[in-house]
Amino acid sequence: KSRIPLFVHVHFLRDYRFALDNYIDLCSVSDELPALEQCQQTEADSQIYKRNFFICSGMLLPSINAVFKHTAKVVDTRQMALIAAEVMEYRKTKGKLPEDLSFLSKVPLAKLDHKPLMYEKTKDGFRIFSHTDKGEKPDEKDTRFSYRVRLDGKNETL
Repeated sequence: KSRIPLFVHVHFLRDYRFALDNYIDLCSVSDELPALEQCQQTEADSQIYKRNFFICSGMLLPSINAVFKHTAKVVDTRQMALIAAEVMEYRKTKGKLPEDLSFLSKVPLAKLDHKPLMYEKTKDGFRIFSHTDKGEKPDEKDTRFSYRVRLDGKNETL
């Protein structure tokens, strides 16, 4: 009985170090790997903590998946808004919407999957979008992975 607190302390300390090392490893490659690959790596690491009974890591690692996906979506949405501004500038100078994003010097890659962002005209404007976290093209009404611009005659609203 007198050794139980020491045993628990050692296991929590080991678990804390494991979780911290895992978090540092995942963050160190965050710019190099797409968010989906980071999530897969975290899920692979989750098998380790299940096998070794890491309590804190069992709570921490699954939440890191959500952090990677959310951060990627925020970065992608910002990039889509910047591209939408470029498209509107193109429309202002040429008088019409572009057919594709080839007028840009370089089409930015989505943070989520490191694939180029996509563009398409819609009946009331255009949208810029990335693949979903399942690798599919998002539905036209899905705003989680797309940035829509509706044009109403001469009055543009973003």
